[in-house]
Amino acid sequence: MNFYTYRQLLQQTNRALVWRYGFLVLLGILVILLLFMFLRHRNDSKYRDLLIIVVLSAVLMIGIQINNYKQFQNSLSQNAQIVAFLRSVSKTKQVPLKYISANTTTLTDQMIIRVKKTYYPRIIHTRFNIGIPHNFGPILVLLWRSQTKMYCFC
Repeated sequence: MNFYTYRQLLQQTNRALVWRYGFLVLLGILVILLLFMFLRHRNDSKYRDLLIIVVLSAVLMIGIQINNYKQFQNSLSQNAQIVAFLRSVSKTKQVPLKYISANTTTLTDQMIIRVKKTYYPRIIHTRFNIGIPHNFGPILVLLWRSQTKMYCFC
C-alpha cells in the first residue's frame, strides 16, 4: 500500500502545474520562432506549413487545458483539504509532519493515516455524536470541521 507524505502531497500539485504550462510555453516559443522564419523566407512554403501545424497544435493544447481546468481545480481543492487534515493530525498528536502520511491523495472514508508506525482508519461522522468502534486497535479521536461535516479519527 502506498502512503503519501505531507511533502509529496505539496510537490504533486506543483509538478503538475510545471508540466502543463511548460509545454504551452514551449509551443509559444516555437510559434514565435517559426513565424520569424516564415517572415524571413516568404517564398519557402515549408515554414508556413510548419507554422500552421504548430499553431493548430497550440490551439488544441489550449482547448485541452480549458477542458481539464475544472477537473484540475477540483483536484487542487481536494489536495488542499488533505494537507490541512494532515496538519491538524500533526497538531493534535504533537508529531512533526514528516512522520505523518496518508494512503490517498483525497479525503475519503477508506483513508488510513500512518503516524510514525501506527495506523489509524478515518471515519466520517456528520453529527457531533461520535461512536468509536472497539475493533480498530489504536484510537485517535480528532475532530476536524470541513464545511458541514465533522471528521473523526477512530
